[in-house]
Amino acid sequence: MSEKIWITLSEFCAVYDMKVPTVKDACLKGRIASCRKTKTGRWELHKKKAFREFHDNKKINQHTKTAMDTRNILLAQSENQRQYNLEQSVIEAKQKPKQVQYTPGNSESIPPLEFSKQRKEHYAAEKTKTEYMKAAGSLVDLKDVRKTYREIAKTVKDNLLKVPDRVSPLLAVETDERKIMNMLDKEIREALEFLSKGV
Repeated sequence: MSEKIWITLSEFCAVYDMKVPTVKDACLKGRIASCRKTKTGRWELHKKKAFREFHDNKKINQHTKTAMDTRNILLAQSENQRQYNLEQSVIEAKQKPKQVQYTPGNSESIPPLEFSKQRKEHYAAEKTKTEYMKAAGSLVDLKDVRKTYREIAKTVKDNLLKVPDRVSPLLAVETDERKIMNMLDKEIREALEFLSKGV
């Protein structure tokens, strides 16, 4: 099993017998470059590089230390400002009313006003067109069509059911196949003639 290169702050302090606040302060002030913050906010340090950097940078003179402190203060301030801006944008986003994107077919979304006006005009025009066609006689009510169709179907059925009663006595005495065929054909055509005459 390979040795871990990056270890947590507490593990680092335990290995090198150091205090956590001291090492954390060195990370924050940039005296240890081989450290990083994880997504969860925990510090990790490179096991060997961080130790060397800590001891090498401990010996820097006061001027360098002051410059590093100033740099870190500026970095911390910019990080604080960035965090503040992020929090403000989240607060503003929560305060804004939720705008629902219009999707045709989605009953919860509200279409834009212009689209609604166009739709209303379209349906008004369709209604006017339908009323005109009805008045002109080129459009009929569906109920009337269904009623007429039922009447036609009933009449055709009744006419076809009467054929055997009319033809059976004539067919009983006939032996010629051609004459039987002509008689049946004539009766069926007469029964269906009603359809071609119209209602």
